[in-house]
Amino acid sequence: ISALLRAKDITHRNAGIFNVEQGPIVDLLTDSFWAVGDTRQATREQRFLFGTAERTYGPDDPNLVPALHKWARHNVKIGRFSDARKNYHRALDILEATYGPNDLRLIDTLYRMASNLRPGGAGADPANQYYPREGAIALQRVIEIYQSQEFVDNEDVLTAQTRLGDWYMLTDRRRQALDT
Repeated sequence: ISALLRAKDITHRNAGIFNVEQGPIVDLLTDSFWAVGDTRQATREQRFLFGTAERTYGPDDPNLVPALHKWARHNVKIGRFSDARKNYHRALDILEATYGPNDLRLIDTLYRMASNLRPGGAGADPANQYYPREGAIALQRVIEIYQSQEFVDNEDVLTAQTRLGDWYMLTDRRRQALDT
């Protein structure tokens, strides 16, 4: 941790405090804090990294989307599902405003949303129960985007439909799963 903090300090001196080049160092530092059980410091580092990206790219730049994904995934890891959901929706809004509502670049964010905001079953985290349909809506949207394309690989459509069917099975909607 001390070596990584020193490396981060060096990048601050050479490239400024808010530079995106320090991303790999901050990621390693975050992993180190997780390893020693310091969730607060790990969150602080990831918040700093996200703030740096937001400051570098601006609030509506598509280059911010990977940072939103990373910050959302971190929020899921620490149990802040509401914040993760907001970040995924913000990423979708940025991509839709830039590329349009049926662009294939939306699919990655929708898949991330579905995989990180999972439905609950026995033993599921009660904090995540607030968004039981979020994944199904995201996966339905993936299917709609694929179907709106002029040239689409049927394998991609079938993969999206399979994921939606699996989602329905996880939420005990067997009939819809079989229909899908």
